[in-house]
Amino acid sequence: MKINVGCGMLPLPGYVNIDKYDDSAAEVFADPLTLEYTDVEEVTLFHVVEHLAIAEAPRLLHHVAWWLKPGGRLVVEVPDMEAIMREPGPHWVTDIYGVQTHEGEFHRSGWNDHTLTDLVYGAGLFPDKVETFLSTHPWRMGMPCVLVEAEKR
Repeated sequence: MKINVGCGMLPLPGYVNIDKYDDSAAEVFADPLTLEYTDVEEVTLFHVVEHLAIAEAPRLLHHVAWWLKPGGRLVVEVPDMEAIMREPGPHWVTDIYGVQTHEGEFHRSGWNDHTLTDLVYGAGLFPDKVETFLSTHPWRMGMPCVLVEAEKR
């Protein structure tokens, strides 16, 4: 089983798509902290962690890490707030604060490659890929982002 947490309007084929705020594409419309899964092979969190308060992020990552089976993978992508602040682009307001269309679209924290890697390690997972890049996603074209992939051992 593969799980996509915070799918919004972008479900991933072949994944159980979960969202707490937007039920337009979610198969499971619920707070992921209230859900229990086991033997999950992959959990994705694409542009989810920045919507959590700094104190809430470790709690969510610990929770989804428990879902993973040994060898299972966590994939986390967030805006690279350090790069955005260093060189604000044309969409700096929404890059920093979120689009704010509903409660789940406010940015409550900012991450860079080091802090996101530390967050993943803190959840008991072992990062094996850390990448910074400019997004080619149509909704965040050119936004500096950080991707961390990690394994449960």
